Amino acid sequence: MATQTARKGRAITVGVPEDLLRKANLSVGDAVEWALTPAGSLALRSLRHAEAEKPADGYEEWKQEEIQAGLARLQHRISSFGKVLFPCHCE
Repeated sequence: MATQTARKGRAITVGVPEDLLRKANLSVGDAVEWALTPAGSLALRSLRHAEAEKPADGYEEWKQEEIQAGLARLQHRISSFGKVLFPCHCE
């Protein structure tokens, strides 16, 4: 379903069609939170059951994998050339 953002005072709002709101078991005034997914999408989650476990969005795992991949590339450069290809000239 297509929708759009709008400015209301100092806030940006997103219109949610009423039938989608009902299908998500939400009502006007319910507390929700936005979350950024690893794919760069926004996910809207209800805070109604805040104590229940949140579904994993994979972001923490994705972030950890990216860090590990970067460290592996750096380690390869160090072991292959005996020094970092792009040394820091920081003092």
